[in-house]
Order: sequence, then structure tokens, then C-alpha cells
Amino acid sequence: MRSLPILHRLLFLLALPTPQAQGAPVKTPGTQQCYVLSLIREIINERDKLPVASEDFLNSNEKRRLMKTSLWRPNLEKFLTFATNSLGEDSKITKNLKEIQPILPTTMTTVSCPLDVPAGDGLSYDLTPACHPPSNLAPSNATFLVSSQEEPILIEKDNLGDFWLKLKEYLSAIRDSLNCKNTQSPNV
Repeated sequence: MRSLPILHRLLFLLALPTPQAQGAPVKTPGTQQCYVLSLIREIINERDKLPVASEDFLNSNEKRRLMKTSLWRPNLEKFLTFATNSLGEDSKITKNLKEIQPILPTTMTTVSCPLDVPAGDGLSYDLTPACHPPSNLAPSNATFLVSSQEEPILIEKDNLGDFWLKLKEYLSAIRDSLNCKNTQSPNV
């Protein structure tokens, strides 16, 4: 009977939130999405504070490259390079783009054979075996990592208007993807 008060205390202690460890905060997928969305909002707010030349329109090929998730990291590298060179290493926009970088998906995708690569799509593919399949598996059951060799976007040198136009579309694609994931309810 003496253990009953101890059990109550243990249950109470287990129910308390644990303190965060020193260093970077732990981000769950949901908090990562909220974090990225807040970074995007900050970038857009900073953009609105700066004078921008009149914007042109993006062609469909540029829009497709900016929206394609497999090109998010390579495109971010282009935006980071431009932002660092034009706005400076200490600008809020450069810092926020750096914060988004580790959260973006990698460019490699896993596919299982039979591999149906669309002919004539203008892309080249690098097929790397994901693992050594057991010898008893048919070749059509092999798993590969596919890397699209499509080029990331190009930002016109010293053209802040081109940078802002493409960055706005790029951030909108990421935001829309995260909003879509937030609105999907889990199957219970």
C-alpha cells in the first residue's frame, strides 16, 4: 500500500511536459510545416519592404521548374546564391532561405520496376540500384533511385525583379504543398 503514493507521483511526473534540450528546437513534421510557412511569410514581408522593378510573367516551363518538388533544393541553391550576392549574407531573406533548406525533400526518388520512363520528355535519368536485390527476384521487381537531370531555374544576373518574380512563385509552390498536407486528414 505504500507504493500507491509513489505511483501517483510518477504518473504526475510522466504527464508533465519535458523541458527542451539546449540547442536547436525539436521539430515534428507538423511544427516543421508551420515553421516553413512562417519563414515564407517573413520572406514575403521583407520583399514587400524593398523596391522592386515591374514584374514580367513566367513562361510555363519556368513555372513547371519552380513547382517541381524534385527541383526544390537545386532551385533553392540558385535563390540562395542570388540573395547572398545581391542582398547580403545578413539579410533576413537569405537567412530564412537557409533555414528552409534542410527541410526540403531530397532530389532522389525511389521507384520499383517495371520502370516506365516517359519517352521524349526531354529529361535524362540516372538509375542507381537502391540495394542489391536477392537473386531470386525477377529483374522487374528491382528497386532503383531515380534522379531527374532537369536543370534548375535560371535567374537573370543582377535582375532583382526576375529574382522576386521567381522566388514568389517558388515560395507559393512550397506553401501550397504544405497547406495541402495540413488540410489532409488522416484515415482513421
